[in-house]
This record gives sequence, C-alpha cells and structure tokens, in this order.
Amino acid sequence: MNFTPKIKAKLYGENFRGASEQEIIEEINEWKTLQVSVFWENLREIKKELLSQNQELDFSYFIFPNFEERSSKAFNFFESKEKQSFMTNISFHKAHFIGKTNFHSVHFNKECDFSNATFHQDTRFNHSTFATNSNFKRAKFVNEALFYNIVFQKKICFDESGFHGRTVFHECKFHSFSSFSLVSSKYRITFFSCFAKHISFKYSRINHAYFVKNNFQYLNLHGIAIETPFFSDNKIKDAERETFAYIKHFFDNGNDYISANYYYAQEMRAYQRELFPKSNASFFKKLYHWFNKPNLSDKLVFGFSKIASNFGQNIFLPLYWILFSGMLLVGLKGEHNLLFIGYSFVFLVLFIISTTLFRKLLKMKKREDLVWLLSQTVISFFIIGYGLYGGEFISNFAKVINPVKMIRGDNSYCLGIELSCLLLRIFIATMVYHFVIASKRGVRR
Repeated sequence: MNFTPKIKAKLYGENFRGASEQEIIEEINEWKTLQVSVFWENLREIKKELLSQNQELDFSYFIFPNFEERSSKAFNFFESKEKQSFMTNISFHKAHFIGKTNFHSVHFNKECDFSNATFHQDTRFNHSTFATNSNFKRAKFVNEALFYNIVFQKKICFDESGFHGRTVFHECKFHSFSSFSLVSSKYRITFFSCFAKHISFKYSRINHAYFVKNNFQYLNLHGIAIETPFFSDNKIKDAERETFAYIKHFFDNGNDYISANYYYAQEMRAYQRELFPKSNASFFKKLYHWFNKPNLSDKLVFGFSKIASNFGQNIFLPLYWILFSGMLLVGLKGEHNLLFIGYSFVFLVLFIISTTLFRKLLKMKKREDLVWLLSQTVISFFIIGYGLYGGEFISNFAKVINPVKMIRGDNSYCLGIELSCLLLRIFIATMVYHFVIASKRGVRR
C-alpha cells in the first residue's frame, strides 16, 4: 500500500491530497476527538480492503494521530470484535505517531517493521507478542516508552534507536538474538525482571541505565558508555570478559567488594575461554600450540591462580593445598613411605566411591570441584599417616610448616631434604598469600 494522494485525501481531507509531511503533522496536532475517530474508521476500511486482496499491510510514511481509547465501537487498527492480531507482514517504516501510541495486547504473527519510525508522545507496547523477526532500527521515542510483559520470540533489533524519555522493559522475554547496539538515551532505560537469551548493547551511549533482577543467558556490553549505571540481583550465565569487567568496576566503585569479586571470578572464567579455546585438534597439536603461543606466561599465571584459590573466591583451597603438601612431604620422608602412598590411594578411591553412593542415595547434587577432591585427599593422608606413624606424623607435619622455625632457621627435620623443604615453604608462603586474598574478599580485592 502506497501513501498515495488518494489515501491522503481519504484520511486527512481533500485539502491534504498533495500536502507535505510537515503540513499533515501540523494539521493532526490541531485535531479534535471526532476527527481522530473518523481517521481510524477510514483506516480500518483501508485495512479491510487490503486484507481481502491478500496484500501485506504497509503503513510506511503514514502519519498517525492519537490512538483511540478502548471502546465498544473500535480500537485503532481493529474492529470491536476483531482479534487484535496482525496476520500478515506489517510495516511502519518512517511512520510518524503524533499522539499517544498504544499497541496493547497486540499479536504480531508475521514480521513487523518500525524502522526509522518516530513516536512523538508516550508509547505503550504492553502485553504484546512478536512471533517473528521485528525491526525497530533507528526508531525515535521522544517521550516515555513502556514495554511491559512483551514476548519477542524471534530476533529483535533496536540498533541506533533513540530513547529521549523514561524507557522501561519490564518482565519482557527475549527468546532469540536481541540487539540494542549504538542506542542513544538522554534519560533513563530500565530493564527489570527480563529474560534474554542473547542480548547486546554494543557501543551504546546511555545517560542512566538500570539493570535489576534480570536473567541474561548471554550479555554483551562491549564498548558501552553509561553515565550512571546500576546493576542489582542479575543472573548472567555467559558474557565476554569485557562485560564482566565493566560490571565488576561498577561494584568496585560502590564499595560492594563481595559482588565485585564474584564478577571478577566470572571475568577470569571468560578469560580462561580466551586462553584455552575449545578445539577439535589432536592432543599433541593442542599441546604444541599451548606452549608455542606468546601468552604462555599468562596461561601459567592464570592456571596457578585458579587452582590456588579460584581467583580469591575460595578460602578453603589454599588451606587444603597447605595441608596436602605438608602431609605428602612428611608421609614420603617416613620409613613407611611406599605404604603411605599405596594405602592413601586405596583409601581415597574407597572414600570417593562411598561419598558418591551416599550422594546418589540422598539425591544430592554432584560435586566435581577441586576443593572437594582436595578435602578427600587430605582426610585420606591424615588417616593413613596417623595410622602408620601415630602422633609423630602430626608432630613432624607441624615442624615442616611451622613459620617460626622457618624464620629462626631451625631445619633439623629437613636434613637431607633441604631443597624439598625450601620448595615446600615457598609453596606454603604463596598459599598463605592466596588465603589472605580470599579471606579479604568481603572487604576488598
């Protein structure tokens, strides 16, 4: 459907058959309630005629007055008893919505295009469903824009859109790729209790942005600039390292170091994917690339920090490493060293099997993290070591990790194994550092 002089005359009057866009906008701004009602009655007739001819609904370049209020007679594009659903592709490309706009409980079954459209007054898209791809690229929302309980089942594009009034996305569902890249906002954008499978805000420029109680399966904040950001109670399953770093920086600035450390750990997990990308290459080829890449030192530092304390997130890991290394050295130095290793291994296997069966019996969640394995190993070392050496095992363990004896130079227990003791104490000192970092995670990183 083209915005022909004939259609202009029917919708706006004969005097506007050849009128310009600006002339029509000025005229509509002066319309009374009756003129608005006549416009929508004529538009519904045009729509009915197009649908009878199996044509798509193309309202490109149209200029719409206020939307009518719900009544017994009609509701905007639909008759009073007509289902509020667009069954064909519909386009509002470069359309102007002069008055208040209300697409309430409308079902867009086919593709809809609001690209380059301008919404001059308050806009409502509440309780509507977009069943296929939707396009709001370069749309301009001059006043308040509310999107409450919207379902976007397919791709949605808001790229380069401008939001100049209060904007709220509340309990919206973004089930496919959703793009808000290069968005500009001079007021406040709020995403509250929304679900998004994959949502991107790349290079957007926003004055105020509130992200509260959202569930983002994948979030991209690459290159975003928010003058006043706010994040609270969001679940972010996956993101790039830069996104987690941005949110971590927000919590650091607000002195919320517990949340900042959580996102720091998330940032490191994303960094892990960068350093160790998944590949179908053979083991030897992976090994060659692992050592041949220029970021080998980054990989080593990263890997050590992860197993030492999970980047300061786990206070028990460094403690278990201290217990593990000290007990292992004492057990290997003793006269029953081979029995210590053999019995400890057997006991550990039995311990793992029994705890696995116990978890399955009680239907508990499976634990595969390193701290769980280390704790079982330390318990095995202690039981076997105490069984073989009695109280001497504990006494020797205390000697080898005693920092006072280290400072005083008392190395009587380390005679003959000085190098091993030195390496052990360097390792323990490193673990103490990681323990301090982890224990301060609730104060600052």
